[in-house]
Amino acid sequence: MKILMLLEHEFPGDVRVDREVDSLYEEGINIDVAICSTNKNCDDIKDYKWGKLFSKYIPKLTLKFSALALTFPFYFAFWEKYIDNILKNNSYHYIHLHDLPLIKVAYKLSQKYNIPLVVDLHENRPEIMKLYKHVNSFPGKYLISTKKWGEYQKKYVKLVDNLIVITPEAKSYYTDLLDVDAKKISVVPNYVNPNFKLVGFNKDFLHKIENKKTLVYFGDISERRGILELMEVAILHKSNPDFHFVFIGAGSGLSILQEMITKYNLRNVDLLGYINIDNALMIIKSCSIGICPFHRNIHHDTTYANKMFQYMGLGLPILVSDCPAQAKIVTTENAGLVFKAGDYKDLNEKLLELVSDKGNFDKISSNNKLLISQKYNWAIAANELLNIYH
Repeated sequence: MKILMLLEHEFPGDVRVDREVDSLYEEGINIDVAICSTNKNCDDIKDYKWGKLFSKYIPKLTLKFSALALTFPFYFAFWEKYIDNILKNNSYHYIHLHDLPLIKVAYKLSQKYNIPLVVDLHENRPEIMKLYKHVNSFPGKYLISTKKWGEYQKKYVKLVDNLIVITPEAKSYYTDLLDVDAKKISVVPNYVNPNFKLVGFNKDFLHKIENKKTLVYFGDISERRGILELMEVAILHKSNPDFHFVFIGAGSGLSILQEMITKYNLRNVDLLGYINIDNALMIIKSCSIGICPFHRNIHHDTTYANKMFQYMGLGLPILVSDCPAQAKIVTTENAGLVFKAGDYKDLNEKLLELVSDKGNFDKISSNNKLLISQKYNWAIAANELLNIYH
């Protein structure tokens, strides 16, 4: 069996995609991956153990039109020509598309070449677009229509042969609201490999936090992720030497956090910026509590973040906002505590509650490691992926 996998960004690098390719290959399935890059020297075909990696240079201007593709289809035309050429010269049993934007192109080509189409939705793109800064500011707010992207999603998700989503809540969204046949939908969660690769980090920094109750946030630094509420809690504890707050990642909210640190003279907060995943996991392991403070919206309500399972696998109790998908796991499995999204006072109360009982804290820590090794690991999630192709 041979699959053509379509990915709009660099490969490797997306943890979910990397895991899927490895799992499919281990099952004896060959995979070719087609990507685009703004690197002018990227036009290439490289051989890997699992198949070929097709790379195509995409001009930055064409890439910028991706969000406007429903009005100005330059981006769609670029991809259609690129993938059509691959399909003319190679034989595949399936096309596996990651994420929504190219679903129209992938569907058209799947029909042309009579190849079944599997679409792997990492997120609810039309809903998450509503929260993007460039969509809500000039000129994006006048040019990018999230309504059109919603209609686009509703039309095409019903046409594909199989739809992959991350949570049962997402499956309910597509069946109940978009009328997708439930038999077409597979749930492949963002579970993790419990055998984490850890790479050392600055020893002075690790020593600085080792005897403190350190909260760690890992991922995109943006307001919709609840980072400001976490900073408000840091302000409450600015004179408390027992607590420390660590942010790992980059994003539009980083400058806001820096301004707050300066304004309130916070010595209990470290902004580490983007860090390689293996180094980041070493830092997380040295912290005390992992946090997923996301604001409530359709996207956050129906997804799991990788970080939640990474925290758990490294033995951290977790604090999560009451977005239903993540809150359900934390409540059901006693993996930590749930607070009201956007409410820093409730977040602080849950933090103090979590650390008040050391015996229970240690019990949660051990339980979370066990949950990842026995239940919420990628080997189990991958079975559903493999079942699609079997």
